[in-house]
Parts: sequence; C-alpha cells; structure tokens
Amino acid sequence: MSALIKRAYSRNAYEAPIMFANYDTENYYHAKMYNSSLGGMYLESDQGIKQKSDICIKMVNYTPDTPGPEAYKAYRAKVKWCKKIDKSETSCYGIGIQYLAKSHTVYGGNVHGLTCSCDLCGEKVPSGEILESEDFVCLCINCFNYLEELPESKIKESIKEFLIGNVI
Repeated sequence: MSALIKRAYSRNAYEAPIMFANYDTENYYHAKMYNSSLGGMYLESDQGIKQKSDICIKMVNYTPDTPGPEAYKAYRAKVKWCKKIDKSETSCYGIGIQYLAKSHTVYGGNVHGLTCSCDLCGEKVPSGEILESEDFVCLCINCFNYLEELPESKIKESIKEFLIGNVI
C-alpha cells in the first residue's frame, strides 16, 4: 500500500514559459512551468540542475496586476528535486523548486543592490533584508516585527490569510 503524500500547499495548474539560471551565473535556460503553489513550482526543461542548487527564475510573461506566479517578475528558489523524464520521442527534466524570495525586479546572479518587495507594505528593500514567514510570505523587517508583536486575534489571522492568498 502506498503512503499518501500531504503537501503543505495545494498545486494549481498553470502553464507559463520561464527562464532559469544558477544563482551565481547569468546563463539562463528556457523552461516551462506546469503548476505552482504558494511554496514553489514544477517546471520542465531540457537542462537538468543539481538538487539543492539556488536558482533565479524569470517570468517571461510578467504581468504585475494579475493573480498567479506571473504577478512577480522573478523568483529566487532552491531545487528540491530533478528527475529525467521521457516524453514521447524526447527526454527532458522535471524539476521541483521551493521559493526563497519573489521580486518585481530580475535576479541576476549576486547582483549588488538587488531589491525585493514586502508582501504587506510593498516597500522595496535589499533582498538580504527580506524575512520569510513560515507561510512563505516575504516581509520587510518592520512588517515582520509588526505581525510578530500583534496579539493572536481574528485581525492577525485575517492579515495572514490575506497575505498567503486564502481569502474567500
């Protein structure tokens, strides 16, 4: 009997062209995202990549005012797994990644002065100053501290639900 795998976040089917590169290079490769979740995405590429690698992902069809992964221009991520798969007459790699940060600016290796946007206030701050909550919400230090200091209440719960996208 196979064990059921419980995922931290549900996956949403979402096909989009992307580009990715190792974090310390500017050599981007074409790929296609097939699904995403609050914590990461699944993509396929002709190029394999080592597990645990830090990568930069560019969203080819960046559209900032829409929901979904294309609302951000770029992601910094960690490769959780990479497997060679055979599709009809070709072979490619299936890659599972976990988001580390998201941004409205493009990551390009270790670019000095790179900024990210806080998910709560929208303030752009250096990427090294963005803090990630347990729900993969990226916050500036002020918003992170604000949420931490807020007493447990319906308001705090509503703010967290809004930030992770669980608003009905």
